[in-house]
Amino acid sequence: MTPTDPIFAEKNVSALLDGAKMGRLSKMILGLDGQISAKLSKMMIGGQWISGKANLRSTGFEFQPSKLNQPFFKNMDELRIVIPWSELISVTKRFGAVATVIDLQTSADTLSIRCLGADGFIAQIISARGT
Repeated sequence: MTPTDPIFAEKNVSALLDGAKMGRLSKMILGLDGQISAKLSKMMIGGQWISGKANLRSTGFEFQPSKLNQPFFKNMDELRIVIPWSELISVTKRFGAVATVIDLQTSADTLSIRCLGADGFIAQIISARGT
């Protein structure tokens, strides 16, 4: 996907990412107890919820973490996720405590995102995938 690839829709979401690495500022703010709690939480839910923006482009789905996360995570470039439409197998909805969770399944992995207005966003994903 290129920056010139048109965006059909965008939505503020949080994505459940396993590869996020805490930066120095996060460690300072959390302290040792908070770091231990964060590590246990990450193990229990399978990652950390990272806020950002989901873009639906003509070539696929893209998650870009918010710049506000930059001081807290040291591997921001690795947190960008791109799923070409050809690799997307299914889009399903499930209950989430904070907001509805949307699972985007590929043959290799499943990306979970959560957002308000999930039903409408699922319809936009299905529509963008079909064009």
